[in-house]
Amino acid sequence: MGEEELENIPSKLTTPSMNLDKVKDDVDDLVLQVVTEFENANDSAAPAQGTQDSSSSSAKSTIFWAYFLAIPVVFIYGVATRMQFTYGALYGRDGLHLSNAAAILATGFTCAGRATAPLLVVQYLKTPHLFMLLNATTLVGCIGMLLVPVIGGTENFDKNGVLKEGLPTPGLETILFYYLVMYIQGLAEVLTGWDILMKFETRHRTPDEQQNVLCMSFVAIASGSAAAFYLSSWLYEIHGLYGCAYLGIAIGVLNIVFPVLYLTQRWGELSAWRNHNNEKRLQLTSKNSSFMKILHLDNLDSTNEEDDNEKVLGECKRDSIQNSSNTKKLKFVKSSSDFVIDDDSKTNSAFAHYLEPRNHYEYKQQLHHQTSKRISNNFQRLSSGDCSDMFPNCYKDLEPDEILRVFDPTVLLKHSKHIEWPSKFEKEIKVVRWFCILVLGLGVTMISAQFAVYTLYLVDVWNVTPIYAGASMAVGEIAGMFTLLTSILMRKITSKVQKGKTTAQASKSDSTFDLRSLFRYLSLLLHIPSQFVICCALSVIPLALLGFLKPPTNIDDIVITGISSYPPGLVVILVSGAFIGLVNCVMHSTT
Repeated sequence: MGEEELENIPSKLTTPSMNLDKVKDDVDDLVLQVVTEFENANDSAAPAQGTQDSSSSSAKSTIFWAYFLAIPVVFIYGVATRMQFTYGALYGRDGLHLSNAAAILATGFTCAGRATAPLLVVQYLKTPHLFMLLNATTLVGCIGMLLVPVIGGTENFDKNGVLKEGLPTPGLETILFYYLVMYIQGLAEVLTGWDILMKFETRHRTPDEQQNVLCMSFVAIASGSAAAFYLSSWLYEIHGLYGCAYLGIAIGVLNIVFPVLYLTQRWGELSAWRNHNNEKRLQLTSKNSSFMKILHLDNLDSTNEEDDNEKVLGECKRDSIQNSSNTKKLKFVKSSSDFVIDDDSKTNSAFAHYLEPRNHYEYKQQLHHQTSKRISNNFQRLSSGDCSDMFPNCYKDLEPDEILRVFDPTVLLKHSKHIEWPSKFEKEIKVVRWFCILVLGLGVTMISAQFAVYTLYLVDVWNVTPIYAGASMAVGEIAGMFTLLTSILMRKITSKVQKGKTTAQASKSDSTFDLRSLFRYLSLLLHIPSQFVICCALSVIPLALLGFLKPPTNIDDIVITGISSYPPGLVVILVSGAFIGLVNCVMHSTT
């Protein structure tokens, strides 16, 4: 809206019930609000002595703590939450003389604890003491494992904590206590909290830096899982229950020390940042905030284009206050044309229409762009109109970036609840959510089934030691780690190649199909989530054969001296276990 239109506002106000003085007062109030916002922003951004050194030190600190979370903390988490799968069911069957079903139920209790933990993390992440309590459950649970033989009677157990041969199953209180400590160990599944904290530490970093931190966390969790599978199976084979319990106590101590070190140093900054963002969102979504008033100043939401009175500056502002339906949600405006101020002619001119968004991510990007444009344009209209004399000269010729530093919609756009999604994208978001739920549900069912029965199956049917199961699963985790790193490397190489192509070359390559393009399409199988589906297929097929694979009749007489002496069926089963570990690693990256 140009200066002439602003001057003609009183002549357009023909509605009898409209109070001209009130409209003028509303506009004046808005101008005062805007000037105050800029002054407050300038005061808070005023450089102090040593600011640059402090900023540089803070940047180094955040990247250090990001890698601290991604490497040692996540590695210890991986060990703490995986070791129960190799010895849990095995000890229940051999150590407590339970049936196979009752022994496997111990692993079920661990999984129940893992399912409970994320809900507690979401509920209590704001309280560091309760968050630390979840990290301490590994130590508590493993100390409880040492008490199982005490409750069952130490005279009934040998030096490895295993019930002596010929004795019946211990009493119900011993079995229930064993289930309880397995459940408690499962409560250490707090990766959701560490992911949130890693995102907090890398919030100001470039996408490449964020990707590097995530890559290191993938490596750490895969390495931790592999170490847990191998060490726990090896220790159980040699020292029984006590070997695994002492390993868990050592890991449990580290699972307390590292989080305490991080939380004591960084929790204050996290809390201040979160509270500031919450206060800012509350301020921006207020009906009387200057942000919402400037955003709705152009009245692009108006559908009655014939009513010129509805497009007056004061009425638009007042409607945006009274009409609360869209004040807390940012809405993409589909108008016949969007208007900007032409600096040369000071007249309205239209800029290009937005393309139809293909998904909710593109819609969110377009909404961010349009909202930023509206705020910038409306501010320029306000500063160049009748109220321009109320603006200090330094605020009249501000660049859009400078305006958006004060009236930034990013804080709201980071939360879906502040976006008014079109119906088709609401459905898309629901589909994505349910896809993740189903993929996780089916994937976890497959992986947990293997974790629960794999060790028992190898020991009972194929007459091998538990270390074979642990080594097989450890190899799968390491293979999954390298698969992920290969996928990320290929994506970076592909991105660099595509950036180096001209538009003509890109269109030509997309329109032709030759042998090279065939290999290019096949390489997509190594990209996430395609590789997840491929890995599932490669693991389910050999697992489906387990029921048909039978060991040789003389399996008890076979002496395994090397890989060459493995029965063929055992090789297939060990490979299937490795593929399950690979799927487990890939699934963590896709979610």
